[in-house]
Amino acid sequence: MYNPFIQSLRAGSNPAALAKFVNHMSAKRAAPLGMRPWAFSPQELTSMMEASHLHYRPFSLPKKTGGERKIHAPEPALKMVQWSLAPFFRTMFTPAICSFGFERGRGIVENARVHVGQDWVLNADIQDFFPSISRPRLKGLFQSDWGPHVSPYMADSLARLVTHQGRLPQGAPSSPVLTNLVAANLDIRLEGLARHFGCRYSRYVDDLTFSAAGPGALREVLPRLLRIVASEGFDLNPKKTRVQPVSMRQGVTGLVLTSQKSGAEPGVSVPREFRRQTRAMLHAWRAHGLDRAAEQVGQSSEEFALSTQGRIAHICHVRCSPEADRMKAELRQLWPSV
Repeated sequence: MYNPFIQSLRAGSNPAALAKFVNHMSAKRAAPLGMRPWAFSPQELTSMMEASHLHYRPFSLPKKTGGERKIHAPEPALKMVQWSLAPFFRTMFTPAICSFGFERGRGIVENARVHVGQDWVLNADIQDFFPSISRPRLKGLFQSDWGPHVSPYMADSLARLVTHQGRLPQGAPSSPVLTNLVAANLDIRLEGLARHFGCRYSRYVDDLTFSAAGPGALREVLPRLLRIVASEGFDLNPKKTRVQPVSMRQGVTGLVLTSQKSGAEPGVSVPREFRRQTRAMLHAWRAHGLDRAAEQVGQSSEEFALSTQGRIAHICHVRCSPEADRMKAELRQLWPSV
């Protein structure tokens, strides 16, 4: 059956065809939510592609490990275009079972649980993950066998609409799904590498984790990991590549693996420092009152209360325990309206 929207995607060669496809995706995304879809003119889309610096708002966020993370948040119109296109990009691949970032029902807890019970853990981090994904790379993917036979003009236009200064920006609603699309082949190869050496593998965004019963398998994996990552157009951050035996605290995406050998029940937990800080916040609240406790850390009363609530919710989500239950009960006493 002839579908004018698919036809515009496969044969489109001008801004009018691009607008036709983008507006179709906007209406398709908005309808189930009862939203009124945005409609974009060819001129608006051309401006977004050719003057992208006018359609992003840059700002920085502090990294936990120090330094700053550069965020480029799209302005409302471009953000709506990218939000409308995200489901289309998702149709281009099936998320691998080893991919846990930006996937519904998967997160850091599920990612870490993959490695419970293993004695050795290898952590690696892809350097500059988002900005290492370029516009030409996306255009090539849109025209590859994975894509729906997009015309050269449409592939280039879609790549321009989702990139900033030729790179994939952090902060755009289309970027998460595109990182998983670009990394899909990497996941396939690294999952195969793990199986070959009897290891487990998972990826959470740019964090790669392998685990094994002994160190020998990970020694075999590491040099091959470096080669595969490089051949897929990425680099590993050497400062964040580390091997952790069971005798050390094994961290995976900000969580800690607990082992029977350490006297604990095998599982995943929040780091001890995080729990201790949360208990200290509850103690300050109880001893000095909410306003004083908040003032001591330079927060408003509402910020302090919500921060404490969020930390306790995180602890309970990661692992149910008597300690988590006590924190939750104490918060209810201090903040009955919660």
